[in-house]
Amino acid sequence: FWRKTRRRRQGERIASVARARAGAAPAAPPSRSISAPPTGPMREFVLPFKPEELLAQPSDERLWASEPPPVDEWPQQQVGKALDKLVGRLLSSGGKDLASDQTFSLLFAILQAWPRLDDATRPRVVDLLADAARRIVDGVDKLKTGSTKQKDQDAAKDLRTAAKVAVFFVKWVAERVMKQAPEAALPGRRGKGARRGGNDAEKEAAIEEAKEAQKQLERLRCTALTELVSLIEKGGMPALWMADPAAWQQVAQAVSDGGFFVLDAGDALKHRETRHLSLRCIAAPLLQEGHQHSNLLIATVSKLMHGLRSGDGGAPLAADVLFMTHATPLPRLFLVDLPSHCNAAELSSQGAFQRSLGSFLVAVSDKLPHIVLANISILLPLLDVDCYPLRSAIVEGIGNLLAA
Repeated sequence: FWRKTRRRRQGERIASVARARAGAAPAAPPSRSISAPPTGPMREFVLPFKPEELLAQPSDERLWASEPPPVDEWPQQQVGKALDKLVGRLLSSGGKDLASDQTFSLLFAILQAWPRLDDATRPRVVDLLADAARRIVDGVDKLKTGSTKQKDQDAAKDLRTAAKVAVFFVKWVAERVMKQAPEAALPGRRGKGARRGGNDAEKEAAIEEAKEAQKQLERLRCTALTELVSLIEKGGMPALWMADPAAWQQVAQAVSDGGFFVLDAGDALKHRETRHLSLRCIAAPLLQEGHQHSNLLIATVSKLMHGLRSGDGGAPLAADVLFMTHATPLPRLFLVDLPSHCNAAELSSQGAFQRSLGSFLVAVSDKLPHIVLANISILLPLLDVDCYPLRSAIVEGIGNLLAA
């Protein structure tokens, strides 16, 4: 055995010397192929009004969902393998692979098939997108600010494009988890003196399982909203967007829209952290200086008014938004727009809207007395509207002003 081993090693050394004399390069050891980050310039990306718009090929060379795979027909195991490969590409590219055609089409198809994904796949998608967004923000922090070199400018442009794609996907996944129905209602508790049945253990287990599922859903919501607002306000992101006002307009509107998703999930308003992050998404774009906010202000006023009509949770949310943005023109614009929605004919058939308006006026006079007092001439004519909840709220608000 030892003789054979020595002969084999001598043969390998002789072959190596012969290759070296012949000028041939030594054979490289086999290695596993690792997905490299995309090379070449990135394709431009424009945030759509609705995701479905990206299924149509644009007239220019913009990024679109060119070849979405049939994820809804895949078994869950195949979806998991696709996500495993995607993780490697995003890690090696610092999150910028989101803007490649293959990755974009895959994630687009996965989010389209969201209702048919299993409970183990959905958290993976949220965490994957959140990690990619964090890596893009970290990459922006490493940029040389104010550099005039073409290489640095190209790197900033690529990161800006990748960040826009990240905003698109994180906003979409935030909408998905916000509209995702929580687990079935918890089983009813036993009345006083009720006898324990044989299935008490099963009921307790079902209660705990439902609570854990609700916690998991809130974690996913908070993760998505945190990374969404980070893409516009964290670290070097404000400076990155300052260099492209048109891109900032798109991103600011998308982040603000993401904050309003909380109105579509009544249970989310009861969760303090989810509600706070939603408020940050709405307020953060309006608080950034150096940008044109007129379109964003008009859209925010319209959505806040829609929130007042949507239910009881809209009134305190609107008051908190005005409080967080009290240094911007938003509070006055909203109060100026309010009387146009307060005619007696419209309010008479909308009892919920009457109560919501009353709650809002009381809350805003308590939180922002100086702004209400400065615009009291706008609100006083509402006392003539034939709507008792509205008039009562204005009188109570005036009482708050006098007591302040």
